[in-house]
Amino acid sequence: MSVAVSLPEEVVALVKGEGGTLEHAVAAAVVFYHYARGRLSAGKAARLLGLGRSEFEQQRIERGIDRPYGRDELERDLEWAKKRIG
Repeated sequence: MSVAVSLPEEVVALVKGEGGTLEHAVAAAVVFYHYARGRLSAGKAARLLGLGRSEFEQQRIERGIDRPYGRDELERDLEWAKKRIG
């Protein structure tokens, strides 16, 4: 599916300054936005961007995006730690 979007010239210039394509920059912004809010898994986000898992993680770190960590994960990790530590 193709979608036309009108962006201010200053925004387009920012993308060109980074050397990437506008299409990829917009797709990455949308995907990382939803990943950061826990709506996409890392695997699904990486696939949507055509990246391997390590490439995705590197870009996540470069963008300063924390890995979503919910209550269920915390409880699972605490349970694991209790079993290992005692």
